[in-house]
Amino acid sequence: IRDLQIDGLGARDIGKLALPGGGWIPYMVLEWLDGLPLDILLRREKNQKLPPRNLAQALQLLDAAAIALDVAHKKGVAHRDLKPANIMIRGDARGEEVTVKLLDFGIAKVMADHEQLQQQLQMTGHEITAFTPNHGAPEQFSRNYSATGPWTDVYALALILVEIMRGGQRALDGDTFFELGVSSCDPNRRPTPASFGLQVTPAVEAIFAKALT
Repeated sequence: IRDLQIDGLGARDIGKLALPGGGWIPYMVLEWLDGLPLDILLRREKNQKLPPRNLAQALQLLDAAAIALDVAHKKGVAHRDLKPANIMIRGDARGEEVTVKLLDFGIAKVMADHEQLQQQLQMTGHEITAFTPNHGAPEQFSRNYSATGPWTDVYALALILVEIMRGGQRALDGDTFFELGVSSCDPNRRPTPASFGLQVTPAVEAIFAKALT
């Protein structure tokens, strides 16, 4: 059974706790998540010398995350900072009963809930930017490409799928922000499965090429 949730703020309860001296402190109750972020999981599997997942296994692992993103996109919310560290894996990661949760929708919620703020930023030529360069889409490195949106998450999800199939190795080349930006924006080299020698059908390769455009 697959369980999927979108964890925005994730608060179960908020309030204030009265102190014996008459003062008070605020509190927030959050869900306790047992599990591993995907980046740590892939690192552990590599250290244990487990074989990389093939495409079918990678899709099985991220199926719930893709569905959760689709739900968010249909509500007009893009994550904009999708990365393995924001994907929580609970249960047997290589079994059927695995729970996947998407975390850290904070910036996405701010942008979705404050339309007036977005308009003001656009008028002044500024925009809220918070993303991880290792999984950044071209439009996050340069607004000359387009605005960010659901397609930004599609790009990141495709990168993550490729990384899973590579046993946790990164898909974008580079160690610095500039190098990663060049790698992301280079139209002559898309980090598709075939570009790394992974065996996929031409139809699947075409889907990845479109997602990583």
